[in-house]
Amino acid sequence: MSLFMCVCVNFCRSTNNPYSKLIMNKTGFRLCSKFYRTFTTSACQRRNSRKANTENVENLPHVPLKNNNKKSRFKMFDNFLEEKKAQANRSIIVQVLSQKSGSELYQYCLGTCKVRNMYHYSTHHSEHFYLVELASINDKSTLLSKATHCNRDELLPTSGNILWFRNLNSEKVKQLPTKLPITRLFATNQISDDQMVKQLSTANSISDQMTLYHKLVKLNDIGVRLRFLTAQQFEFYFSGFFPNVMAFPFGSSVNGFGKMGCDLDLVAILDASTENLNSRLVYHSKSFSKEKFHSRKLMDLIATSMEQVIPGISNVKRIFQAKVPIIKFDHRYAGLECDLSMSQMTAVYMSELLYIYGAIDPRVKPLAFTVRKWAQSQQLTKNTPGPWITNFSLILLVIFYLQHAQILPPLQYLIATATKEDTRVTDSCVNCTFVRNVNNLEWRIKNAESLHDLLQGFFQYYSNFNFGLKGISLEVGHEIAKPDNSSPGMYIKNPLEPWLNVSKNVSVDQVERLRSAFKLASQIFHVNRENHQRWGLLALFTDLKGGKDSSVDCIHNILQENDDNEGDESITSEPEDLAFKSRARPR
Repeated sequence: MSLFMCVCVNFCRSTNNPYSKLIMNKTGFRLCSKFYRTFTTSACQRRNSRKANTENVENLPHVPLKNNNKKSRFKMFDNFLEEKKAQANRSIIVQVLSQKSGSELYQYCLGTCKVRNMYHYSTHHSEHFYLVELASINDKSTLLSKATHCNRDELLPTSGNILWFRNLNSEKVKQLPTKLPITRLFATNQISDDQMVKQLSTANSISDQMTLYHKLVKLNDIGVRLRFLTAQQFEFYFSGFFPNVMAFPFGSSVNGFGKMGCDLDLVAILDASTENLNSRLVYHSKSFSKEKFHSRKLMDLIATSMEQVIPGISNVKRIFQAKVPIIKFDHRYAGLECDLSMSQMTAVYMSELLYIYGAIDPRVKPLAFTVRKWAQSQQLTKNTPGPWITNFSLILLVIFYLQHAQILPPLQYLIATATKEDTRVTDSCVNCTFVRNVNNLEWRIKNAESLHDLLQGFFQYYSNFNFGLKGISLEVGHEIAKPDNSSPGMYIKNPLEPWLNVSKNVSVDQVERLRSAFKLASQIFHVNRENHQRWGLLALFTDLKGGKDSSVDCIHNILQENDDNEGDESITSEPEDLAFKSRARPR
């Protein structure tokens, strides 16, 4: 079953219609008695067009995949979301004086309920918190029943899942077990440059550096938990107005490509249920138009409520002139910067697609993390919108290159492999149907190149890519001719909304910058680690501070060495873990 409201293919027992609507509420799943939504003709045409594109999928290079123990451990995206939402529903955040308060907090909770886990973290405000996961929702309710409000006229008496642990002198700490279920994790703090340089310098190869870098910066468990708790907090405060409201994290928070300190993207669905056609009692409600003017008025009301009522939320900004209106805000207690949009389920399904691609091969994420950090160090990406490439577009470039290298399948193969249970169509009639379970894929990976070979191949491939005439399509997995009406810069076909260009914002000048940066980066990996402290990724990440060699000076030294050794085989005769070998790439 799908976690989301979608077209379900389970038979409805009370009707002969083979399609029924799958509904999820906060207590579980239920099926309606009949499927009543009629899809528009344009939606059917889009769906048929997507199916037509998969007719030639039999010609793709794949063979049945034998039993693979790694794939058997794959957790489906829906199951991942269900697990994290369940954790959030039985968890609270408690602000404490210091890390040492954990034992006392644990004892206090034990007097009322059963504690499953406690996670200590601190924010950049130097404030200390414990995320307390209780054994059940009932345990959480019992514990919260002991909480109180301060009797101060200047405080709004709101409740929720965020509290603070005050000191009472009458409390005495009893003797506790020596081993407590308390874990200290860095939820928002990122590793320093000095620590990064030290760690990467100890690696034995460039491939090891890439794997280590991914482990050091990827979003950890407490970071994911805090994001789902923030979504749960939004649901709690607005459930009085909208009883069936649901908030879904999407983007880097859930797609497997998130790093420590990344922003939280949220999509809010005010009514995640459907009409009960058998009920004669119907709620009176205010009329509402989905036109931009009315949507912005509603979002403005939500933004004002968040700003005035919800604890921890500050710096609320209304970005309503964008193509997708959003509310930006900071969450002080979770240490997050957040963007909230409304009813953009296509973005959630896009996150699921990236989640699946990242699970097919273990080389995908380390390569994507490395490329993204390199682009940041070269100032090719920025935190503000503009004519430069985005991190999302970079990840799509990585996936497309791995399709070119016959490691990842094209999207049309995922669509052709999908079963009836994989059918997804959004309320805006976007067909997001593709295989959801990696275990069902019959795709054999033909490329066994190491991470450092793939990284140099990535830079070489795009340094020679004709962005002026060619476009990128993950659907077919090979380059395509740019449409006549496309932007003159870069063209990356949106995988789920193929009529859109993901990289429409990238200017011609930025494309040339990218091409030059790709060419320069492909030269860096010939450095000999015996002559330079900054070798491999340390030479590639020019914004890292630390070490004896300046990153910029190191690059110039590398290029000078390449000029001096032109025509000499000394570079290519280095050990395999220190230099890339030039290889013919599959077309």
